[in-house]
Amino acid sequence: AYVETDYFGGVGGQGGFVCHDGNEIMPPTWHKAGTINDALRLIGMKRGAFADEFVAVGLGLVRNNDDILEFINNQVK
Repeated sequence: AYVETDYFGGVGGQGGFVCHDGNEIMPPTWHKAGTINDALRLIGMKRGAFADEFVAVGLGLVRNNDDILEFINNQVK
């Protein structure tokens, strides 16, 4: 899955697409909200009791690619 967001001041949207074994299972999609959760569900991510898929996977803890890499590196240690 590839996901991205582009928000500024609460305005913007999110996009993503999903492939499995080289086959596109979710075409490139862009909406105001929900696209990332849709993509995460397609790769098997389950939502938490009090959180959607985005939060359950930890994406709420990061704001940019550098934050994501730092988050991943800290999980591996």
